[in-house]
Amino acid sequence: MNDSLKQSVKNLWNNLPIFRDSMNKVPTLHIPIQKEMIEASLKNSDFMLATNTTANFYWYKP
Repeated sequence: MNDSLKQSVKNLWNNLPIFRDSMNKVPTLHIPIQKEMIEASLKNSDFMLATNTTANFYWYKP
């Protein structure tokens, strides 16, 4: 995706440096706090444990 997250969200990553520094090594899925989006992301077969999805930033948008 070519979208980006709000800077306020990105600023939160500094609170957990290991997460921030590892995001380019694993697929990172960002999900809005909405029941439908959480359910959809949990059912997405591209993000199952052994799928080997390309390391990148992914997110669900309402």
